[in-house]
Amino acid sequence: MQRTPRTHDRERAGSARVEVGAVRPRCLTNMSSQPCARYSIYTQTPHSYIQHQKEHPHRINVRTNQTVHTTMSAPPAHTGYAFTGFEHLHNDIYPSISASSSPALQQSGKVVLVTGAGRGIGRAIALQYAHASAAAIVLCARTPSELDEVEGKIQEINSSIRVLKYSVDVTSEEAVRKLAEDVQTKEKRLDILINNAGTSAPWVPVAASDPSAWWKTLEVNLKGPFLFLHAFLPLLTATAEQEKTMVDVVNISSMGAHMIAPGASAYQTSKLALLRLGEFVHAEYGAKGVNVVGVNPGGVLTSLSEQEERLRPCKCTL
Repeated sequence: MQRTPRTHDRERAGSARVEVGAVRPRCLTNMSSQPCARYSIYTQTPHSYIQHQKEHPHRINVRTNQTVHTTMSAPPAHTGYAFTGFEHLHNDIYPSISASSSPALQQSGKVVLVTGAGRGIGRAIALQYAHASAAAIVLCARTPSELDEVEGKIQEINSSIRVLKYSVDVTSEEAVRKLAEDVQTKEKRLDILINNAGTSAPWVPVAASDPSAWWKTLEVNLKGPFLFLHAFLPLLTATAEQEKTMVDVVNISSMGAHMIAPGASAYQTSKLALLRLGEFVHAEYGAKGVNVVGVNPGGVLTSLSEQEERLRPCKCTL
């Protein structure tokens, strides 16, 4: 089951606009004079899905490369897209999910660990936990300068928050083990583990893919969360027992886990497997106080998604 995260934010990471949460649709790259060429889940406009339907009643026939005038279709229902109704889709943070304005979202006293925290969704999550007054935020990423920048933003939001920074390869068993030992020593608890770090090989057919890049996607998106679960579940369960409460594991998955986009075999396979891994953790540790959530954050324009041309927003006139 996928649910929206309790805390999320829209922030800028470099030149990428990060929008976490449900989103409205937008067209993809337009290479012709048509208003738009094809469908995407991205949006950076105030147009709702219904408005977009009325204004752009066409979609591309990918087999003939010709525009077909028909009603634009939404992603399949089983993806969970718009499961609360199209009128409830958002492309910006709103008061009830804003940690800075909703007292119910405060996370006082809690220790939170976020992987992939240097940019994009991970950065936005970390900053929302700063607004939520977490006691400590553990930042994990590959690039030290990005970690420094996020730490600075957290301190601007709430200077009382303890920030632990780790430049770590999430696929390294030894590095993750040492990180867990250090967090155990310094914080002695972990309330929330967010497996967000991710990557994707280029979207090309299987036979045209680079085997090393394809497998690297599985290592980062699946092995990485496994290693963090393996290393931190003892601390998570100990925290749940000590505090007589639930602790949380949040795995950042994707709508792609429920779809088949030709070329995306590495990415979508890894995200589907991540959901099943989460189900196993729930089955094995749910009775010990571990709550596991798989999050589909919606269409989010980050430095990762910008690498794939098919995922870039169009420059069309809406």
